[in-house]
Amino acid sequence: MDEPHMPFRTNPPFPPPSTLWGLWAAAVGCPQTHSVSLARTGRRGSTASHFLARVLVPLALLGALAPPWTAAFAAGPARRELKRRPLVLTDATSTAVPEIHVAAGVPTTLAFRSPIKPDAVLVADTAGVFPERTRATATSVLLTPRADLPANAVATLTVTLADGAILPFMLTSLPGEADLQVDVAVALQQRASPESPATLVSQLQQKLDECSSTSGNAGVQKIASLIGVQDAEKPQALQRYDVHKLVRQSQLLVEVKQAYRLFGFTYVVLTVQNRSSSKAWVFDRAEVSVQGGGATEDLKVSASVAEMATLQPDETERVVIAFPTPSQGTDHRFVLSLREKDGARHVRLDDVAL
Repeated sequence: MDEPHMPFRTNPPFPPPSTLWGLWAAAVGCPQTHSVSLARTGRRGSTASHFLARVLVPLALLGALAPPWTAAFAAGPARRELKRRPLVLTDATSTAVPEIHVAAGVPTTLAFRSPIKPDAVLVADTAGVFPERTRATATSVLLTPRADLPANAVATLTVTLADGAILPFMLTSLPGEADLQVDVAVALQQRASPESPATLVSQLQQKLDECSSTSGNAGVQKIASLIGVQDAEKPQALQRYDVHKLVRQSQLLVEVKQAYRLFGFTYVVLTVQNRSSSKAWVFDRAEVSVQGGGATEDLKVSASVAEMATLQPDETERVVIAFPTPSQGTDHRFVLSLREKDGARHVRLDDVAL
């Protein structure tokens, strides 16, 4: 026989607290008066009521009586706010030690605008939460503690700039935030005396920058001065021609490419390729001589300029040699030599027709 359809109940699945208390008291036989009476529904209803009283009611009571910290435990640990912030070090703040906020497992990067000494970065902490070796480059320091710093711990970071200035930092852990990146700008005007190496280097760099910015104009002025001293009535040789002379010596590949004749001087353009797999080559000077008629004459080299200060392996540079153009016949040949600075990898080019 089909059971009659029961309408859907909109009441909550559990009775109110007063009813639950009554059910629990009835189930355990507590002789006290409560505001609910069980309906007489026979043995099946009595069994169901006792089941609710003995299983569901204690669970509900446990939920109601649970201490407040269980909710916070269920929610999990609070998340830290990761920040990127600037840090400017000036003379006005030079006596204060800036703080860097670190946290367990959070990589904190200090990015420096001024170059630092990576091998002079020192971390000291009494809690031992930082690894023994701190990762650093010429412009950055990476800090990744294994745990938060305790409140009673002392941790410091010391960074030495390339000019020798020492910057101390205090490392701390805050419960709500941590530094993901700190952009450090150093604006200390009084950290070096006028006679200190740092100040001298800075002044030299400024002069080099000035020379670089005016080098093009300086070259034009020298050419103008050279033209001004020439005899206008005397014919002048203004020539450019290609030269092909190639030699391989001392793990160097040297080729004469062009020659220019201008206002009584000869300019020879060569390319030098370092064929060594491990040794750099530094150009020192050039030597030039002319041979013909059974005689050899050494010529004074007025200028010799290399494109690079140091020629690394598998790199190629240009070298220009300038010397006064000698009187020569059709049988005269030149000898060009390139000397290595503080080394023995020299190159000699014989029988060069210019």
